[in-house]
Amino acid sequence: MGTLRVEPSPPRVTEALSLAELDEIGLFGALDESVIAALAARLRVIKAEEGEVLYHEGDQGRVMLVVLEGELELSKICSDGTEQTMAILGPSDWCGEMSLLDVMARPVTARATKPSRLLAIGPPDLDAIYRTNVKAYALLMMNIARQLSRKLRSANQRMSERP
Repeated sequence: MGTLRVEPSPPRVTEALSLAELDEIGLFGALDESVIAALAARLRVIKAEEGEVLYHEGDQGRVMLVVLEGELELSKICSDGTEQTMAILGPSDWCGEMSLLDVMARPVTARATKPSRLLAIGPPDLDAIYRTNVKAYALLMMNIARQLSRKLRSANQRMSERP
């Protein structure tokens, strides 16, 4: 099990993105094709091998990740020292968005459970969208907020079902 650090820049940058790949991801929903094309040209794709850790719980985060192919496990160390799986992410899912919105440490560890292709999005990418197309930036941030809301509702539901 190796560690692949994506902060501040991933060590393994790979091929370019296609418009079709980005068009399938809910994060980019409602964005104009021209904005998606600009993102495809700008954003970084990285590869992670099975078992590689992309970031650890407690790390400072500056990048969110979108799963293009493969699978990520998000886990947390419990008070008794055991590791608890919080979520399994597949294609089109994303994680790490909180690190773009606040300055708190990562709440979970992200590990590739299969060979994966991941899209890395950092503050400079969001800033570029903001500077060129405020409407697209607002839509992107709204999509992130909606996903955070869904995650919070799901966590609330799980907590209410506990004995």
